[in-house]
Amino acid sequence: MHKNSKQILTALVEIYHHGALDTFFAGMPQEEIKELEKYRQSNLDVSQVAIDPKVIFDGRIHYSWIAETLKTFDPNLQSLMIAALPDPIGNSLGTIQQIERAAEPYPPMSKYLLRLLAEKMSLTDILPEAFLPEESLTFLIKNTKSELINIINFLGIYDLAEEVKTIVNKTLLKSVYSGLTAPQQKFLRNCLHQRQRFTPAKMGLGNWQGDPLELQRVLHRRGIVRLGYALSGQHPDLLWYISRRLDIGRGKLLEKSYSAKEISSVTITLQQQISAIINFLKKQDSP
Repeated sequence: MHKNSKQILTALVEIYHHGALDTFFAGMPQEEIKELEKYRQSNLDVSQVAIDPKVIFDGRIHYSWIAETLKTFDPNLQSLMIAALPDPIGNSLGTIQQIERAAEPYPPMSKYLLRLLAEKMSLTDILPEAFLPEESLTFLIKNTKSELINIINFLGIYDLAEEVKTIVNKTLLKSVYSGLTAPQQKFLRNCLHQRQRFTPAKMGLGNWQGDPLELQRVLHRRGIVRLGYALSGQHPDLLWYISRRLDIGRGKLLEKSYSAKEISSVTITLQQQISAIINFLKKQDSP
């Protein structure tokens, strides 16, 4: 059985048989019915039961992931696939891959080419977004790349706060604050008044030369690791969607930080931190 069959089957029963699992699966062992109950969801759109490659390639997956897979096809086929992809992703790939974009194929051919590309990228093995189970961080799937990056940057501030508490060199402390944006400075001050339940490895600011861009890069990397820890134990396909929304470099680091099982006393803390960041950012955006 396909790894996502239980979710899809339960969803279809919910839609067409009003969720009557006991009636529909009469004769099936009770243990299996209870297992299916875990995947029950309501208000699902049956049209979402299969992934439409054109939809997911239209802004839901970063072009860098597609570029890596495109290289495995014959150059002539690459040109046609790029032409079949929606803009602006098709234009971006054509420029990056230095491949002249062919004329857009007829709709049936475009559909075939995108399906071929999706299968090579294992898209057909992924649960459609609408069928992902409701978990602590499922809402992140709706975030854009820029929104995710903003959350990641602020997650890194938690690491910084732990180190700032130990800094006695006023010149170094001033350089740290100068390397942050105004909202980051405000968030750092908030973090300094909180007791952290997760202590990260030291950032080593004693060796930092004062370059603000380097500080932001370190914070960003730290934030990606924290996000991976926060996603640990969540549905693996949720990780797939979030990592593909980012570019391939960030996405692979996120996947590396993820664990199939929740990290005891760490995952829940980081999930709460993500909620705190989102609330903070909302307040910053409000008039």
